[in-house]
Amino acid sequence: MRKVIFHYHLFKNAGTSLDSIFRPLFPGDSFQEREFPSDLKGNRAAVRSWVAEQKDCVYFSSHTAYMPPPRFILKKVLPIIFVRHPLDRVASVYEFERRREGDDFGSSLAKQCSFSGYLAARLDIALDRQCRNFHAQKLAFMYGEKHGPDLERATKAIHALPFVGVVDRFSESLAVLQAWLKRESVLDADIELEETWQNATAGRKNNLKQRLASIEGELATPVFSRLLDANQDDLQVYQLANEKLDKALLKCS
Repeated sequence: MRKVIFHYHLFKNAGTSLDSIFRPLFPGDSFQEREFPSDLKGNRAAVRSWVAEQKDCVYFSSHTAYMPPPRFILKKVLPIIFVRHPLDRVASVYEFERRREGDDFGSSLAKQCSFSGYLAARLDIALDRQCRNFHAQKLAFMYGEKHGPDLERATKAIHALPFVGVVDRFSESLAVLQAWLKRESVLDADIELEETWQNATAGRKNNLKQRLASIEGELATPVFSRLLDANQDDLQVYQLANEKLDKALLKCS
């Protein structure tokens, strides 16, 4: 059975860094990126066709592909996804949107508003998930709505997925990822995944606790409370991902 990697590249979840690590390992057509339509049925059909048609590709990456990974008789798709502390992620999103050239909604809003104003505006939009339980929604796509609300489906996805990385534990996540991909014979035994960072926000504190304290100090108290309330599912997702990583590291040791 042929095996391929599919990276579900979630926005501001170290995906550019991860892709930069794998790109030299899979040169030419063996590394490919593509984006897809937002309608669920069309998205999944297009993703499946892409993976089926690319005979030479080993590493697929997409910001917009929806889970679950496509299934084939003679091809096995190995999904990679990373999660991040939701408050740390939204701070990174804001900084990125402020620096990014462009005039779309997120970028324009970030350039015009303080961090508090940016979050307040986005949280006022009921269907905007960029700053509200972002990971829970993405992982919930793994299962249909009949399986329950987002958190229940996301929890089920974390337990079922062979690998879930944690951004602020990137080095440990790479160790687990490397061991798994070698067991699947996608990486040669002598290959070492070396930690590298791309597209990271310059000047941000290296320690997660320091970053979270800085976020709380920067935000207006009502906005910080709203942000916490809006990300209760994601905080549980983050905890579950850390627990999964801890168990995987024990198996690697």
